[in-house]
Parts: sequence; structure tokens; C-alpha cells
Amino acid sequence: MNKLADVLKRFNRKERNLLVRAVLGDEQKPLLLSDQFRKDVANKLRIEIQPDAWWATDYHINWLAGALAYYAESDACLNRARRNSVSSEPPPSGQMIEQNQEDVDLIIVSDNDLILIEAKAYGYFDNPQLESKLERLNLVRNEYLCITKQNPVVQMHFLLISPTEPRKIKVTWPEWIRKKSEIPWIPLHLPSGEPILKVNRCDADANELAEGDHWRIVKYRARQPTNPQAD
Repeated sequence: MNKLADVLKRFNRKERNLLVRAVLGDEQKPLLLSDQFRKDVANKLRIEIQPDAWWATDYHINWLAGALAYYAESDACLNRARRNSVSSEPPPSGQMIEQNQEDVDLIIVSDNDLILIEAKAYGYFDNPQLESKLERLNLVRNEYLCITKQNPVVQMHFLLISPTEPRKIKVTWPEWIRKKSEIPWIPLHLPSGEPILKVNRCDADANELAEGDHWRIVKYRARQPTNPQAD
């Protein structure tokens, strides 16, 4: 049987991710997650993550659906039309396979654990955007369960990562993600040092204005996590 990571690689056509891997020498030596990051993720999810776990960034949800189907059925799944709908309660607002590039920021594969991570460094998680991704990921999982007749080999996990714990998220969490009361989150530790700078549009008096005909440079100091969770 194909290894899950090998199948995911075959679908991956994200130039930015492939470029980063090439620049860092992925062909000569597999790119490894840091020990601390692996520990943070593993502790939160209560699973084991192998030191050589494969990972990729900006992985399209369409590709994820295809990879899980191919992993389950191998070449038997090729050139076979599938209904682009899965029964779900409540009914989904969209389809599992969409004509867009909606993706997951980071995926990690360790044996048969598939970890999906959404990240925010300097902004905030947008409820509608997150709701859309969660809905599609739930459809992907339901499709995989249907293909495997409720006997899945792959176990899917989901995490948020950001400098501070998000507290204003109001989305529908699938049961396979939010098994307890807290939001599935781990802290993102940003580099310390000089404040981050950003550019925005403004008016002639340097007041921020989205459609202003001037621009300005301002300091943006990211907040570090004040209450990191330690499970």
C-alpha cells in the first residue's frame, strides 16, 4: 500500500512550498520539524509524532480529498466520476470539491495521523473563513469514512496556532476536532526583537483610510501568548 505521505506529495503542486523545500535542500536531506514544535503538537493532540514526520504548507483541500481517496483505493479510483456531495447534518453550504484554492496552512503526516493546522501570526482568525474550512474538512472526512466503510486507517486532527489564544471564535466545531470544551489551540512563538513594521493607506494627515490617496509606515507589535496551555 502507498504511504500516506507519498500520496499527499503526488498531489502537491504549490510552487511556493516546493520552492522553499528546494532552497532548504529537501532532496538531499528530509526537512524535519523542530523537536519543540513536534512536542507542542503531540502533547496537545495526545498522539506520537515521529521525528521524520512529513509536512507541507498551503495544501489545497481539493488535493486532500483526492489524496485520501487514492490512499484508500489506489489506482482503482482513477478516472471514476464521484458525486460531489456527502450527507451531512446540518447540510453544507458548499461542496467538498470547489473551484477555488482554499487550503490548510500546514499539514503534518506521522504514520497514519494526519494533522491539519491553521495559523495566524499578526491577524485574527476570521469566523466565516474558518467556518468554511471546517465545513469542507468535515466533508472530506465524511467522504473518506464512506470510502473506507467507517473503518478508516487515517486519523485526522486539527489545530489552530497563533501568538495569543483566540477567544472570540464562534464556529461549529465537528466532534472529531473539539473533543473537549477548549478551542484546539497551541501558541505560536514569534521572534523577539524590534517591532514589526507594516504599510497601510491613509489620508493626507496620516489617518488610516482603506481608500486613502496617501500611505504610511507604522509599528506593529505582536502580542506574545500570556497563558500558554500545557497539557
